[in-house]
Amino acid sequence: MDGIRRFPPPWRVRRTAGGYCVDTADGITVAYVYFVEGFRRHFDGRALTDDEARRIAAGIARLPELMRRPG
Repeated sequence: MDGIRRFPPPWRVRRTAGGYCVDTADGITVAYVYFVEGFRRHFDGRALTDDEARRIAAGIARLPELMRRPG
């Protein structure tokens, strides 16, 4: 791609109703991470908690930084 970045850093985490969005510097959303709290979570142990979703979104937002590090 001739060095053109399609999804420029920094990526940011933004809280939304029921989850988190990871946005590029241009405002393009590259990921959604959803969570379930309260009564519904009690019956579906597979759903993420708010904290788990936030940590996963933060990890995704770090990907451009990790890709630039020398091997």
